[in-house]
Amino acid sequence: MSTGGGRLVGRAAELRLMDDLLASVRDGMSGALVLVGEAGIGKTRLLQTLAASAADLRVSVVTGVESERHLAFAGLHRLLLPVLDRLPRLPEPQRRALESALGHSVDAAADRFVIGLGVMTLLADVAAELPWLCLFDDAHWLDPESLDTLAFVARRLGAESLGIVFGTRPDRGAPPPRLQGIDAHLVAGLTEPEAAQLLADRQPRALSSRVVHRLFTGTAGNPLALIALAEDLSADQLAGSELLPAALPHGSSLEQTFLGRIRELPTDTQLLVLAAAAAPPEEPALLWRALGTLGLEPSHAEAAEDAGVLTAGARIVFSHPLFRSAVYSGASGSDRRRVHRALAAASDQHRQPDHRAWHLARATVGHDEAVARMLEESAGRAARRGGHAAEASFLSLAAELTPEPEKRAMRLFDCARAHLLAGDRATAQEKLDEADPDLDHPVLRANSRRMRALLQVSQTLRFTGVPALQQAAESLVGVAPTLAREIMLEALLFALSLGDTEDHSTLSRVARAALALPPPDGEPGLVDLFLEAFATRFGIGYLQAVPAMQRAVAAARAGNELPGLGLAIPTSLLVDDLFDLDSRRVVLEHSNALERRRGTLLLLRLSTAAIAKSETWEGRLDDAETHLAESEEFERSIGTDRGGNAMRVELAAWRGDEADARRHAAEALKNRVRGTHWIAVRAMGILELSRGDHRAALTVLEPLVRADDYPTASQALPDLVEAAAGCGEPAVARLALDRLTVRALAVRTPWALGGLARSRALLPGTGDDVDKLFEEAGEAFGAVGMQTELARTRLLHGEWLAAAGRRDEARQQFARAHELFDAMRAVLFSARALAGLEASGGQALAPRHRSSELLTAQERQVAALAAGGATNAEIAAQLFVTRSTVEFHLTKVFRKLGLRSRRELAQALA
Repeated sequence: MSTGGGRLVGRAAELRLMDDLLASVRDGMSGALVLVGEAGIGKTRLLQTLAASAADLRVSVVTGVESERHLAFAGLHRLLLPVLDRLPRLPEPQRRALESALGHSVDAAADRFVIGLGVMTLLADVAAELPWLCLFDDAHWLDPESLDTLAFVARRLGAESLGIVFGTRPDRGAPPPRLQGIDAHLVAGLTEPEAAQLLADRQPRALSSRVVHRLFTGTAGNPLALIALAEDLSADQLAGSELLPAALPHGSSLEQTFLGRIRELPTDTQLLVLAAAAAPPEEPALLWRALGTLGLEPSHAEAAEDAGVLTAGARIVFSHPLFRSAVYSGASGSDRRRVHRALAAASDQHRQPDHRAWHLARATVGHDEAVARMLEESAGRAARRGGHAAEASFLSLAAELTPEPEKRAMRLFDCARAHLLAGDRATAQEKLDEADPDLDHPVLRANSRRMRALLQVSQTLRFTGVPALQQAAESLVGVAPTLAREIMLEALLFALSLGDTEDHSTLSRVARAALALPPPDGEPGLVDLFLEAFATRFGIGYLQAVPAMQRAVAAARAGNELPGLGLAIPTSLLVDDLFDLDSRRVVLEHSNALERRRGTLLLLRLSTAAIAKSETWEGRLDDAETHLAESEEFERSIGTDRGGNAMRVELAAWRGDEADARRHAAEALKNRVRGTHWIAVRAMGILELSRGDHRAALTVLEPLVRADDYPTASQALPDLVEAAAGCGEPAVARLALDRLTVRALAVRTPWALGGLARSRALLPGTGDDVDKLFEEAGEAFGAVGMQTELARTRLLHGEWLAAAGRRDEARQQFARAHELFDAMRAVLFSARALAGLEASGGQALAPRHRSSELLTAQERQVAALAAGGATNAEIAAQLFVTRSTVEFHLTKVFRKLGLRSRRELAQALA
């Protein structure tokens, strides 16, 4: 059967895409593309054409193989094998991570994103000498660890002279989830004229136009189906004088056509082809040893070569990937077991223990604890390398072979955990359901509930599993008290951040349950301090919780860590409730730096978004945009981008982008998840205040403050005072001021005292010196660096002075407010300040030129790090890009700003 060769017919759109990619790579830039199409549609042929067009480049072709999907980083190893001698040139963390992933060392497993950065650095290092084109055919058969790593690299390409192209089958009509975020192109069937041309090129016999039309419609223009079917038809059928088969193959049914051709081969040849399909492609010696065990000779490959199924030499190579999958899936169970038994016998138990265990398992019928233990050991090795998908595969097979129900349940539980870590939530749920009936130990049952909670959190923003987590924690009080407190803290945090705003009982109930736990033995750790803080805050009250919250924040500032949770979210919740911007900065900078060094993007996306929030309050909206965009990119990289980003609402509200703010708010408020909902609500209150619509702001903010079940409610108290005072609702304003007074005097931070002083100025009592209160507020906000609140204070002071007829003094305050708002580009607040300034007889200064406005978000980020003294290598490590990309961005920055040195860069950005 002819599956390749000949000229390429049609495919003008695909050829243009590939030409553009090659041009970019040759010009020193990079590019990535996913070719998506059904089996036989021509992806392999397109990749072959692309490789042939890149004779002046370094070209590597890796084909995914189903039999290797259980071996972590197998595909990556095949790509990097020729350049592994360059590993010592990588930065130490990347080198160690990559060596661990590839099984060259026994270091602890590195985060897969550090591995990805190591791969990207290595590829870029090689491509600096000769541009490199990396092609991955049948990418859906690559092991998940390799595919995740390569997708991470492809999404972050910049100026590395690298091209990465994946050929893959669609997943429900779209690229596989692991490849989302990369430019994709759907490879469709040929048009009818193209199909006729292909058949004329490949088929010397006469073809009836009616037969061509029937072949085209029956195969949907699938090129491989057209070629295969035409070769199997008789001359009379092709000429139209004899009927065609009723069903014509295309897509997945092509495998049956390929299998039919294989079944025409001699029995020994079929067995040889099956062994070749089951063996790892990069282990030819292993395959030939197994063939010897099966009593097969090289001569048995000749019939398969003659039939166009494979090419035999030192290595056996299938002429098309479909032959490999067709022969394996179509073989009988007994033949598959026979082949796997031979491959196991041929595998070196010391050098290839994982191959041997896998093949032994596939050769086993029924239960076999000895083989199950081998698989469990292989799972452990995969986990140590960061290969959680491979770990899950080994454990799943081990569980099938385990005779004892309780041990089987424990292996299924571990398998579910591995699937969760690998991002396969659906399979994790299935394995957990299988394990649950036989999980008898209290710790295992509690951890099962904990895992179900994590599964729900990872699948949907709405979380209803808090009661189950609470029960899990309570069940461990007398068995594993430390674990009980960890799980109870998770329950509290989930109830607080992911609970429903309409559920007013769950949060207080779990807080009271946390307070009822026995105290920890010995000195309390960070988990204990956070648990006490949140439990007291939402189980008793704010004032009683202040000392506990301050103790927890102090411990977080000291550099302690929370197991598994990360510090960004729990600490942000506490410091926001305490109005403690300084602690927020300290903890988030420490947490973010640690996560960048480790490459833990799951936590890094949270701390980076939290930093964006701080920068927003500090009036550095450009920096906030840069960090928020980076956080969203991390979310896309790890597949957790679910939309509804409340931080987008807040940033748009401060920028005065009303349409953008309302659009993002509509998305964020679709479901009533407490954290997302209330952050978006407060942001919309800010937007309405910037417009001067106090009644609308009051309507938006009052439910948030009344609920008081999220720290944002504390921050919104000064906003509610301003809104209520501005629309003639003094009773509402006074209630908000009373609550703010209690909290501000309890914590006594500049943020809290500034908000209190400004709110008192808006609702003056007998004897209050309003001017002095406004000045106190301005000094407090200025001392802590809250430029947004300082500017608002100047604006409100100006409006109060103007209403009192003190135009000269009002003009000064309006001018200061306008300058601050203009500097941060808060356009609606700036317009409101300008209106007051002009009404009081003033005139705005000319807008200041800001160098950063000329730069993109990533250019600003690179420039800021460079101005701060970071080297290109350090910038690359922090931003998860290559040094060449950093150099590319810096070159653009220097050109845009007309600079020649980093010293000038620091001055320009300042």
